Amino acid sequence: MSNIKLSFILPCYNVEKYIVDCLDSLYQQDIPEDEYEVICVNDCSPDNTRELIVNYQTNHTNLRLIDHTVNKKQGGARNTGLKAAKGEYIWFVDPDDFIKLNVTKQLLEICFENNLDILQFNYDKVSFLGEFQFKKENVKNTSVMNGIEFFHSLGKDFLNGYDLSVWSRIVKNDYLKKNKIEFIENTIFEDLEFSLRTLLFSISIKAISDSFYCYRYNENSTTNELNKKVNGNFIYQICLVIGKGIIELAEDTKDLDMNISRSLYASGIWRINRITKPLLKASNKERNVFYTLLKNNREFKKSIQPYLNPINSFFTKYEVLCKPILTIISPVLNFVHKL
Repeated sequence: MSNIKLSFILPCYNVEKYIVDCLDSLYQQDIPEDEYEVICVNDCSPDNTRELIVNYQTNHTNLRLIDHTVNKKQGGARNTGLKAAKGEYIWFVDPDDFIKLNVTKQLLEICFENNLDILQFNYDKVSFLGEFQFKKENVKNTSVMNGIEFFHSLGKDFLNGYDLSVWSRIVKNDYLKKNKIEFIENTIFEDLEFSLRTLLFSISIKAISDSFYCYRYNENSTTNELNKKVNGNFIYQICLVIGKGIIELAEDTKDLDMNISRSLYASGIWRINRITKPLLKASNKERNVFYTLLKNNREFKKSIQPYLNPINSFFTKYEVLCKPILTIISPVLNFVHKL
């Protein structure tokens, strides 16, 4: 029988600058190494990330390296790690971040004493150099409650005011597997739907206000890349793929709480209909990327039509007409917007 209490899962891609710092933090903890494991999933990283992990393995037998042959992005890498994980609890850690020293014993004691599905906590934002900037006050101390009670405790604005980053909680492995909860693969912002689903269906959640995780500001992160330019792949994934996932989650939660289900449905509809503005701002090249994705995923394209408003339905259905229309009107609208 496995003695592993905790599995750290790291999706690794182009993190040669940070991976050693992250691993160092995972190995400066207050439980024996035979009670936890570190799973690094190399998602076809083109830099020296893999070599650094292999070098680190020479001193740590509980460090496991899994190589992808195809890039599956963070969601796919985390799913691979989750399938391989032997720990009773899971902590998803991004390898450009790190955790605080000697915190795992305290966290695991809380999990086991309360038989938790989820332990939620706060985190610190740190600079590029790892220097403290501020503590993110995401949750307050709570008693043990179920997922629906937890969301009601957050208030009506839980979809906007609550940080759903996947690394700010520890989750029971058996809970995820019994409920077949996985990440949406080959997309970005995959932790949004995953976190919502994980929290909502939980029977036992506890939040503590202390901070245990350090989120490093990265100028090359997905969020910051989004702010630099309009990307056709991002429009497709963030609006359509994630929006559809939230709508499906809304359907799955009808029997749990109709009010939360309605809020999720409205959020999914809003997200899936956000495509017009970024399409107008996008270059012709990025619009071609967007329409190529739609063309290559015909079943998905068909499945989203019932949720689109008439304008967005037109923009997704009739590529041949829409591309020249967008090319003509977008400069005019963008000029007017600047006035």
